[in-house]
Amino acid sequence: MTSSPDDSCLFEWVQGKTHHWGLLSTACTRFVGQNMLSQIVVSARKMQNWEAFRVLQN
Repeated sequence: MTSSPDDSCLFEWVQGKTHHWGLLSTACTRFVGQNMLSQIVVSARKMQNWEAFRVLQN
């Protein structure tokens, strides 16, 4: 998980495995989508916590 999915995709493509490119790009798109979704969920939870905190402060 240390390397970004874009780097791994580019690395595979540079390696010359062009016949795997479609599969890799699909996997990377799915991976990036999951990351974005998790980021949205995390930010939504932070917003909910912030709203609860504000309500408690009032």
